[in-house]
Amino acid sequence: MRVRERQRLDTFKRVITFVDGNAALFAKAPPSYAMQLQALRDAIARIEQGSADRGTGAPAQTVAQRRALREVLRVKHLVPLR
Repeated sequence: MRVRERQRLDTFKRVITFVDGNAALFAKAPPSYAMQLQALRDAIARIEQGSADRGTGAPAQTVAQRRALREVLRVKHLVPLR
């Protein structure tokens, strides 16, 4: 994990620590607040899990594998932006 990514993750964790330590301040928060807080906790867990798994994947070795990955990127991620 890069230094910048680690700093952002630490910031997210400090937000969770603050919210947990000051529950009285957020007692009257709207219901959507709880959903956002849970989404933040899930994101932190996924980031931490992803950083642990990052070293296990192998990069695409062949031209065909890279071409297939580019196609998936275009179809699934770039086309919906149009």
